Amino acid sequence: MKTLILTRHAKTVPGDGQMTDFDRFLTSRGHKDPVLVSKELLNLGITPDKIISSPAKRAHQTAAIFANNFQIPANNIELADFLYGYFSIDSLMAFLQRRADQSSCIQIIGHNPKMVEIAADLTGSIYRNLPTSGTQVIEFYVNLWDHISEGSGTLTHYIYPKSLRGGE
Repeated sequence: MKTLILTRHAKTVPGDGQMTDFDRFLTSRGHKDPVLVSKELLNLGITPDKIISSPAKRAHQTAAIFANNFQIPANNIELADFLYGYFSIDSLMAFLQRRADQSSCIQIIGHNPKMVEIAADLTGSIYRNLPTSGTQVIEFYVNLWDHISEGSGTLTHYIYPKSLRGGE
C-alpha cells in the first residue's frame, strides 16, 4: 500500500506589496496549527517516510514543523520547485516515481488550489475546502508509485486545525 498525505501550508501573513508572495512567512497561528495536525496524524499511526515541499518560505516552514513533530531529519525534507505553481497529476506522479524510492508514505506540502484539485483527481471525489494546515490522507492499494492513477486512491482522513480545536 502507498499513502500520500496532501497538506496545504500553514497560516501566513497577508501579502502587503512589500514582500514577494514566495517570501510570505507563517503567523503565530501558522506555527501552532501544523503541530495539532501532526499530532493527530501520529495518533492515527500515520507518519511519512519523506516530506516533499514547495520551496516557498511558508510551505518550507510548515514542512519543518511537521518534520520536527514526526522526528524526521531535516534532510528528509525535499524542496520541489514544481510545487510552487501549476502542475498536473502526471507531473506529480512522475516526480514520485523518480524520488519516492522505497517509501510507502509521502507527505506533500503545497498550495491551494492545487492541493484540493490533486486530492479530488486522485480519489475521483468532489473538491473539498482545504484550509491552511488542512490535510487529506489518500491510500492506494498498490505496491509501486507508478501504479497510481487518476481516481485510484481512497480518501481515508480529512484533518484541519479548526476541527481539532473543537470547531472554534
